Amino acid sequence: GYGIAGNIAGGTHHAFRARGEGFCILNDIAIAARVAMRDYGLDSILILDLDVHQGNGTAAIFQDDPRVTTFDMFGDKNYPWKSRMRNTYDVPLPDDTDDAQYLALLKSWLPRLMAEHRPQLLLFQAGVDALKGDSKLLARFEVGRTFASSGGTVAAMHVVMRQ
Repeated sequence: GYGIAGNIAGGTHHAFRARGEGFCILNDIAIAARVAMRDYGLDSILILDLDVHQGNGTAAIFQDDPRVTTFDMFGDKNYPWKSRMRNTYDVPLPDDTDDAQYLALLKSWLPRLMAEHRPQLLLFQAGVDALKGDSKLLARFEVGRTFASSGGTVAAMHVVMRQ
């Protein structure tokens, strides 16, 4: 059977193997993936990152590990500017991406990722700052732009959970 777990405080995808970055001191998703591989013998994990910022730490940690596929859909003009890394799949989005475009991209990518990589575990970084209303706070820190409405964010979670 399938199960689901969540971490409402998580989303530390900017932390690298040996250093923190972007308000992140450790990478919870990378730790979960490593534990799953070590303790349960998994050899096909998909990390799906829909945060408005690219998960550069996660990308770096798994860049040479063929057991882990990293997919990241993020705002192209957002932090990290200088330390952006390469995921297995990067989908940078323009500032004017609306919910329909965002969901269409997710719906086109996710079935292909599932079919091609057949993950035994999907780790979903739902993002904590993609909502349009978050942009005023983020602008104070000069860290990013946002693109999804609350409805779009909920719809994206439903798309992922149906997989």
